[in-house]
Parts: sequence; structure tokens; C-alpha cells
Amino acid sequence: MSGPSSIIGVNAIRAARLDQDGTPDFDNPTGGFMLCGGVSTFQHDFEKQDGADMYVEDARGEPCVIRKKPDKIKRVSFTLTVCRDDYRFSELLCNPQIATVLDGSEVVGRAYKVAQGCGSAVNYYGVSLELWSEQWDCDVELDGAPYMRTVLPRCYITPSGYTRENGVSLPVYTGFSVPNANFGDGPFGDLDLLSGVTGWAMIDIDNDVVPSCPTPVGYINVPGTAS
Repeated sequence: MSGPSSIIGVNAIRAARLDQDGTPDFDNPTGGFMLCGGVSTFQHDFEKQDGADMYVEDARGEPCVIRKKPDKIKRVSFTLTVCRDDYRFSELLCNPQIATVLDGSEVVGRAYKVAQGCGSAVNYYGVSLELWSEQWDCDVELDGAPYMRTVLPRCYITPSGYTRENGVSLPVYTGFSVPNANFGDGPFGDLDLLSGVTGWAMIDIDNDVVPSCPTPVGYINVPGTAS
């Protein structure tokens, strides 16, 4: 990158299912979903644990110990708001809390499930998320890196309420991302440069292209493990 640059919007978002240990759900024809356009906002924050703040005075009332330990990042939290939604997209993001409703083999709706007591354990494996934003240097795209790719390796996402009114409804999803030791080079085998980085819950990297979205929009195949 020959920055500095400004980050603009979200051109595309891609999600992929994970297995129990965080490994991408390889060889799954309905393992991924991608939207090109349709994202209204993606807002993230870093949840922190405050380090101990110690202050002790001696018998004269003067400072005896002053020590502030560093704050630590616990996880990355985020809110995703979309203006183009899809039953399959929300099922993949929020499974098992959202399930698709089928008419034969056609997806015609979604069901929001709530927590139930006295039953079997519910498995939450999470998903990976990738977003592509534009990078601009003043009035032109950034030379050699027109896009920033943001990767969140293991996200747990739930739907939030939204308003139906005389206007466009904007569905909202909230979630958080944590490190994933089994992410490897990603569900689509195109993140080799991350294999040596550990302990991360979000990464921003330069990209020169945005992957193509399927036509028509729908689930996308997560290929085998070979990069």
C-alpha cells in the first residue's frame, strides 16, 4: 500500500459456516453466502477489560503506590445493518437461532427460534465474516490496493429488531468476533498470508479485487481444504 488512504463503504460481504472447532465447513455447497451491495452500515468496536488502577497513600496522606495496568481487548463487537436481506443469508449468519422455511426445495421464509429449557444442548459453531471496502487516496483509488478486506475469523451473531414503516426496513444483526486457531487460510483458501498471525479477532488487509458474487444470489460452495 502507498497510503495514507480513506475507507469508504462496504462493497461486499461474505460469510461462511464453521465446524465445531472453528475449522471452515469445507466441501459444503451451502456453506457460504455473499452479498455485493446491500449493506447499509457495519459498525465495530473493541470490548476492553480495564486494567487494575491502584492508588495507595501512606500515613501522611502522600502517594505511596501509583500503578495503572494496561487495558486489554477481550473481543470485537459489531452491528451489521442491511438494506437488502435474504432468508438464506440470515439463516447462515444466525444458525441455529434462525432456520429457513421450505416449500419443497424452495426457501420461502425463516423462523426465529428462542431458547428453551430442559432440552438438549444447542450447538453454536459461529461463522466467519469478510467485508470489502474501498480505499481512496484523496480523489483516486489507492494505488495497488483499491480495497480493504476486513476478516473476522469466528463470529457469533443474533438478529436485532427493526422497524417496519412507510419506508425501507433495515434489518439489523449484532455479534462479536473472537480468535480462531483453526481458521487457517480461510474458507476459500485465499488468505495464506494470515497463517503466521495468531490471537487475532479482526484483521484489515489490502486487496486489489473483490470476489464476484453469484448470479442469481444464493448459497455459495465452500470448496475443499486445498488452497
